[in-house]
Amino acid sequence: MSTTPDIMDLVIQDMHARKELGMERYGVPLRTFNGRKALKDLYEELLDACVYIRQEMEERECGKWQAQAETAKELATAWEAENEVLKQKLRLATDFCQVCGKHPPCEHVPNNSFSSLPPS
Repeated sequence: MSTTPDIMDLVIQDMHARKELGMERYGVPLRTFNGRKALKDLYEELLDACVYIRQEMEERECGKWQAQAETAKELATAWEAENEVLKQKLRLATDFCQVCGKHPPCEHVPNNSFSSLPPS
């Protein structure tokens, strides 16, 4: 059994709330032959609904692109940091001791000179 609300009940609640709002604004419920053109009113309401739908679609699309841009920035930052670490390691791996010509660590370059590098 679902724990989500019954949609029909929600719509009925909304209709009661709209009726109350109409009573507050106009003092009477909506009746036939009230001088309004119901099809014209409906058409205008549907046009408004289309505008609201399009607004929501645009905001969702914009939000999706903003989220993707944030992810791309985070990935670029992480890549740049990792690239710097790799550059440092490459420099150390290709450096030779100026005294003996060997790769460090050697008796001239202590082993702890590598400890300042972050792990990859």
